[in-house]
Formats: sequence, C-alpha cells, structure tokens
Amino acid sequence: MINANFGAPLSRAVLGHFPKASLARLALLWIAFSLLGACAYRGGGPDRPLVQKTQWFSYLNGDDIRAECGRDALLRYRFVYNARYQKQVRAYEVVDDAGGGAYLISRVQKETNLARLSSDDPLAPWRWTTERGELSPQQRAGLEDALARSGFFGAAPDGLRLDSRAFYLLAVGCRERQMYFYAWAYPSTDLPELPLYKWLMENDRTGVAFNPPFEVSPEGRLGAYRTQTVDFELTVGENGLRDIFAPF
Repeated sequence: MINANFGAPLSRAVLGHFPKASLARLALLWIAFSLLGACAYRGGGPDRPLVQKTQWFSYLNGDDIRAECGRDALLRYRFVYNARYQKQVRAYEVVDDAGGGAYLISRVQKETNLARLSSDDPLAPWRWTTERGELSPQQRAGLEDALARSGFFGAAPDGLRLDSRAFYLLAVGCRERQMYFYAWAYPSTDLPELPLYKWLMENDRTGVAFNPPFEVSPEGRLGAYRTQTVDFELTVGENGLRDIFAPF
C-alpha cells in the first residue's frame, strides 16, 4: 500500500483560486482524492467499478503484481500512459502465456461525456474501451527490447514527479521473479521517441487514437482548480511510488 500525505494543507495561493462558496466543493474533492489511495488493488482491471476511485494509486504501484512476484516465474507487466488524467488514460497488461508469447489487454478511458449516460448503462460516461489479444514470441521479444532501450531494467528515476494534469508513462512488472518500476515524464523525456511508447502505439488494440503529449503551461495546470476536478501528483521512489502530495 502506498503511504499518502492527505494531511498536508492547501496553500493560500491555491485556496485563493476558489470563491468561498466553492470551498465545500473543494472539501468534497479532497475526500474524492483521498479515496484514490484508500484500498489496495488486487486485480480484475482498472475498468471494474470503483477501482479507479479507490485503488488507483495501488494499481499504478503494481501492488497486486508485487504480491505475486516470486511465487512463480511468469512474466507480468503493466504500463499506464497518463495523457492528462481527466482527458485520456491508457492501461496495458502483459501476462506470460507460458509458451513463449504473452496475453495483452489494452484499455483506454477517454474524457467523461455525460451525453453517454443512460438508464441502461449508468456508468457509460466513465467506461473504458477494452480489447484482448495475444502477443507472438517475436512481439514479446520486441517488447523486451523496447523496455531495455527505454531504461526500464535500470534504477528507477528516484524523485521524478508525475503530475496527473500533464503527460507521463509508467511501467511496473515482475520478470524472472524480480520487480521493476520506471516512469518517464514529458517533456523531460520525449515520449513519442521512447521505444516503449512506440511499441505501445504499434500494438494497441483499442482503435482509439493516442492523445499526443505537449508541454502543459502553468495556466493549463491551474485550469484544474477552476474546473474543480480531482488531480494529483505522485513521486517516484527507488522501486515504486514514494509518496503522494496534496491534491490540486
């Protein structure tokens, strides 16, 4: 489970962007943010009801993969592309098929569209697009090569900050009974040129176009205050997420 710092006070500068009438809504956003790390993720996919609301940080940290790593020699990888959290999130699961290839689950969640809300499917505005497929041994070898050339098997970038309002790619996995964790943030890393990013684009099965990264201005990040969305910042540690800062 990731330690969370929910007690850190919001600065006056941040509060100054909200009228007094909005402070009650801010309190609700604080509660919603707290729920993001309230429970440990144990599998089933981020598209299950409430997973993204209560287990998202645990999912990003790969707590379920960590719990299983070492029990067998099967390979497990998870990749999450945060293309501005409120706009698009992509998640990929790669699991060893014990035959030289692997199973690939590709998921993408687009910006919430309440026009899709219906009595038949009340969760439609938040539903993920999910596609399942298989990777050949050659495709799996291509993934391993992309990971190596992207630095995944090296030391994690301890101290790197991942802002949900911007763009980053996160990878966590168990390979040969050893855990690995890495993250790349734009623009310090040119994500479109990263071998892993290219591999994901080439092997994505959802049919939903990638939201390409761009440098988000301070004004663009401040827009989250005005729209009163739940945004957050994570920090990379030695081999996982180190801590969680106050919500924006």
